[in-house]
Amino acid sequence: MLPQRLTALAIISLFIMMLIPVALAQSSLTVEEYKYPNGTTVDAMCVDSRGNVWLAQSSPATLYRVDPSAGTFDKYVIPTSSDTLFRGMSAEGSSYIWMADEGGQQIIGYDVGKNKFYNFTFPLDLNPTDVIAQDNYLWVACNMELGRINMDTNEMKDYYVDRYDASLADLAMDRMGNVWFVEYSSGKVGGYSRMDDQVHIFPIPTADSKPTCLGIDSQGRLWFLESASSKLGMFDTNLNTFKEIDLPQLDGAQVYAKRLAVDSDDNVWLTDTANGRVIKYYTAKDAFVPISLNGTKSYPTLIEADGNTIWAVESGASSLAKIRADPLYGLDATPTPTATPSPTPSATPTPKPTPGFEVIAALCAVCIVARKFNKN
Repeated sequence: MLPQRLTALAIISLFIMMLIPVALAQSSLTVEEYKYPNGTTVDAMCVDSRGNVWLAQSSPATLYRVDPSAGTFDKYVIPTSSDTLFRGMSAEGSSYIWMADEGGQQIIGYDVGKNKFYNFTFPLDLNPTDVIAQDNYLWVACNMELGRINMDTNEMKDYYVDRYDASLADLAMDRMGNVWFVEYSSGKVGGYSRMDDQVHIFPIPTADSKPTCLGIDSQGRLWFLESASSKLGMFDTNLNTFKEIDLPQLDGAQVYAKRLAVDSDDNVWLTDTANGRVIKYYTAKDAFVPISLNGTKSYPTLIEADGNTIWAVESGASSLAKIRADPLYGLDATPTPTATPSPTPSATPTPKPTPGFEVIAALCAVCIVARKFNKN
């Protein structure tokens, strides 16, 4: 009987070992920091298709490439004849980096393979704030229009919005190739439709909300920050409807979001600069979870998502933080009833998940088997 008893216990032990990591991993979080050169000030950031992180510094005009696998920083001096102020940037695959230079009233491009810079200077002060590439076009967010530059001819087509001083603040492209933006001064969401070659404008419900940044998820929902009303906004591009969520207090501190990014699971990440942390918002559960960084003086500002890897600029620590969290990090692992959707955020989730049902069931199985063998 003893060999049978040992075999049974060994099988159950293996079963438990397989289950316990699943439950415990729900609280797993790693934060790696990459120090960037002293004196570097990061004004814009993007991630290319190879996972390299690109940083733009306005003064002096410099482009940096961070290779996470090698842990190296490559520095490229940007040739320019005027003062620069980089407001936004994006990567076109891993071949080109595009930067919106509001100070120089131009778009600057960098050819990675050729190690060569290009520029497109506007004839007027259009104050570009962001730029993204689509086929042979560059889309540019400006103060009164969405511009489309033909890279073959260097000609620009103007798609004017409803106000001269609307101040387009950010750009995002959906799966259909439509280009979306937020208007900081006029408090609206807008989008270019490929179907009718027109721009359509949608007023945000909260007046004078001052939207500042934009991200889009796999369901076609636009996520943006309302800087004046301290809300997280959502616009469903399929239904043309809005949802607004008040930013909560977490661990006794009010969330003051600076920037946002959307990961591949459609969760929204925020930088809470004043409190030295990032916030993960689970869109499916309407739950906010705080994640502390390198002390309260890390001052995270910019943030980008590369799949489920999150990159945040820690301006106070002169570092680039690489954040990885399990899909249910910070949430209670015990299933709970689904709450009725509400614009008011749920209570702060506990950061320490309870053991999952699978672990409890496995432990019960051990007790039952042990009692059975003792009787034998």
